[in-house]
Amino acid sequence: MREHARIQRILSLLETIWQQQPDVRFNQLISNLQHMYSAQNEGYGKRKMKEQDFLGKEVDSSYLDFFYLEDVKWEAFLDSIVEKAKADPEATEESTNENRRNEMKDNIIAVSKLVLSNKTVDEIAEALAVSPTYVENIKAELLEGTSLEKLQKELAEYKKIRADDHE
Repeated sequence: MREHARIQRILSLLETIWQQQPDVRFNQLISNLQHMYSAQNEGYGKRKMKEQDFLGKEVDSSYLDFFYLEDVKWEAFLDSIVEKAKADPEATEESTNENRRNEMKDNIIAVSKLVLSNKTVDEIAEALAVSPTYVENIKAELLEGTSLEKLQKELAEYKKIRADDHE
């Protein structure tokens, strides 16, 4: 039987970390944490696989499988993140900003791939949880050859407006 008190401790740590990064979706937070854990622990959980790219070509890829990670190791890792944030809030802010930049790149790349796979604007918007109008703008700019940096800036502005609307 697992230690039941650990459940609350882990959830509390996750809540603390998530409150430090309120713009991040929960599953994105978990994914980011898993990638951090894997990077700090010699690629723990990384499984190699093959997948098709957007052109249908088979490419090497990988995914993270944390099914067998012991709770105590995950808890210690989460605790270290919380402690680092308390000790150095500026580093936490920079990490949060880096995560946001990576999310923007991922969204722009995802829109590009979905456009190339002939998905409709509505399908793309639903898949990425953004408005169809925003997808149309990215799509138009991609077709015009707009730079990645400009698209990232526009996505950041769009997300800020959405966040302000929800407050």
